Amino acid sequence: MNKTKPIFMYFPTSTIWIDDNAVFLEVVKEQMKALNPLTFSNGEEALEHVKAKNAIDLVKKVTGRVEMAELDRDGHLISLEPQKTLEVFENKRKNQLVSVAVVDYHLQGGTGLEFCQSAKEFGLKTLLLTGVASQALGIDVLNKHVVDRFVLKNTENLFNALLADIQEEQYAFFRDLHNRVMPSFNSQFKVPFEDPHYILKFNELLTRTKAVEYYLFDHNGSYLFVDAQGQKTVLACQWRSDFADYAVLAKDNGASKNTIEALKSKRKMRFLLPNQNESIPATSWNDYLYETEKLSEDLFCSVIQDAVLA
Repeated sequence: MNKTKPIFMYFPTSTIWIDDNAVFLEVVKEQMKALNPLTFSNGEEALEHVKAKNAIDLVKKVTGRVEMAELDRDGHLISLEPQKTLEVFENKRKNQLVSVAVVDYHLQGGTGLEFCQSAKEFGLKTLLLTGVASQALGIDVLNKHVVDRFVLKNTENLFNALLADIQEEQYAFFRDLHNRVMPSFNSQFKVPFEDPHYILKFNELLTRTKAVEYYLFDHNGSYLFVDAQGQKTVLACQWRSDFADYAVLAKDNGASKNTIEALKSKRKMRFLLPNQNESIPATSWNDYLYETEKLSEDLFCSVIQDAVLA
């Protein structure tokens, strides 16, 4: 995964392969089994599948919007609702979402370009497979943004090259969604996506936890990381001003002196996981305090290992 600025969500998705060569598709199933490829011999059947498993429903889910027409003046969706990303995480069918299509140029009765053009409507990333004779065409449709990449079928170690390309395009798929839903969110809330210390911490955890999926779930920049075995780690974030507010609440509601001091000194943060009740009395807050790390003058974080969200 790219170690760049965080995006609001990432999880493993499906790829589809369109080729009228049945033998090639069998080889795909064997060589690319890690991607759980879905194979089709024509673009029409593939497009029907994409219509049922595409990015539009995902965007509606995380923004709370029923219609894609509900846009702000800049053409972006009005706002991400970060707590809804965890509803996506809990959806056992989320990995059926199609993010990338690998399409052969030469198909019986036409070309793969018709599918690629139609797939853009659903946010799909497309890789066009071409022969040497079609290389100039591949460059042309790439420059015209009809496809996202083209790959020559006679490329050495073709499937290794395709795996790398697909993984990059799967990330780009989510980056595009991020760019669509985040501008309005960033204008409403103080999110540290541009803070270099925050970016470094995010990528450090991404590497350390070996996360295969992650989700932004609050307005401060807190993330859930999940590895291939389902182990959960939370990056909890809090702004300087939050500590003073919690310290006042702790004092006014009978919290212990140790709790109040920990909050005032910013040595610990009071943080509730999404499944925990906000009405927990201040006298019990000590069970919900976590050691902090100062990322910048205004931003603090804590890493919660083996987080239990159920």
